[in-house]
Amino acid sequence: MMKDKEELKPVFITGMPRSGTTLLYRTLLKHPSFKPESLCLEETRIFVKPHTAILSNSIPKPLKSYMLDDELHYQNYLKSITYILSWQNFCKKIRLSRLVRSKFTYWKLLLNSRVIRSYFQHAKHARGCERIVEKTPRHLLFTDRIHSTFPYSKIIIMLRHPVDVYASYVKRKKVDQNSSWLDVNIDTFVKKYQKMASVTEKLTNNNMAISLKYEDFVRDPKPMFETICNYINEPYIQELLNEGEPELNDYKIDPLLAKPITNKSRDWSEHVTKQEALKIETKLNDEMELFGYGSKL
Repeated sequence: MMKDKEELKPVFITGMPRSGTTLLYRTLLKHPSFKPESLCLEETRIFVKPHTAILSNSIPKPLKSYMLDDELHYQNYLKSITYILSWQNFCKKIRLSRLVRSKFTYWKLLLNSRVIRSYFQHAKHARGCERIVEKTPRHLLFTDRIHSTFPYSKIIIMLRHPVDVYASYVKRKKVDQNSSWLDVNIDTFVKKYQKMASVTEKLTNNNMAISLKYEDFVRDPKPMFETICNYINEPYIQELLNEGEPELNDYKIDPLLAKPITNKSRDWSEHVTKQEALKIETKLNDEMELFGYGSKL
């Protein structure tokens, strides 16, 4: 297993949802080191909850989709973790969780790290890429699991002004009404943003991740992308910033993903009132100062 830890060296893109994580993901997927045989923007969410790693033939769709729906590699993956699934079922049967106070310790005792390493090892072959890059914004809150599983991984955190993030939630909900994760009121949003900011500060202060602003990326992508490539130890390729993604031309949820990187996002005031923006900024004043954001008002 140590060999897998050293060789895979995956890159994980995290951050607050609606902060440009998909745009960065789409860009890195064009890089020769990460490019899959076919475009796939699927989020695995595999680190989010312990039970997401307990798999069977009744598979969670995102995990197989990330493998480009490759049945052979997915079945080989399931075979590779058969003995671990038996152990996890035994732990559930004896209610081992009641004897272990720490959720993280229990998560490790279930051998979830081995399950996830096996998953990404098989996913790498299924995707036909040299190196794994994965994007699940909420993985930011589970970086202890990421570092335990992949000590040599790289974590990128995307930041964005909170008013713009909330406006993006509202905008997305208008075209994606069936997605319950978009049902976020201001108070809930503020709590999520505060938690994200706290974790980001801790990780970056300890050199366990790098944080970058969405606004800088779309305004002048070259220096930021150079920083990212240097951080993940990959060559910088200018052309990746000049290309759009034709395969996403019909992606109505976010049509800008089909185009080259541009600073043409809609104004926040089209989706958020001044009163709402004031409430967000008042509650998140400390976090805005932390990330160097001024008032929209």
